[in-house]
Amino acid sequence: MATRKRKERNRKQKSPGLQTELPGFPLFGYRYPLIVAAIAAPLFAIYFYPYAEGGAMASGMESYLAGYARMASAVISILDRNVVVSGNQIDGQMFSMRIVKTCDAMEVNILLAAALASALLDYSCHPS
Repeated sequence: MATRKRKERNRKQKSPGLQTELPGFPLFGYRYPLIVAAIAAPLFAIYFYPYAEGGAMASGMESYLAGYARMASAVISILDRNVVVSGNQIDGQMFSMRIVKTCDAMEVNILLAAALASALLDYSCHPS
């Protein structure tokens, strides 16, 4: 008897609030994509904003691309020992390539980071 009253009280205390699930699809909630969008949108805005040449953000982007080229050359050097890196330019015995903005897979990295962060945030808020 006491458990029935407790269940009824708990049911009455729960308010519907923001709908977080699609009708008929309880596994596809709105919360996760909204968190992903809230994290990814500012990151995309920061990345794609047209910064002035010679500014702090532009030089930071150049440093990022140079570091990216150094990491890529470390992997390439396993197969080609004559790889040379200068800034964002990679020169090898068989080919050369330049790592440039919008051609560095940053979009995938931003989406992956946003998806992982939102999954962790969503789980930490609702660990059930």
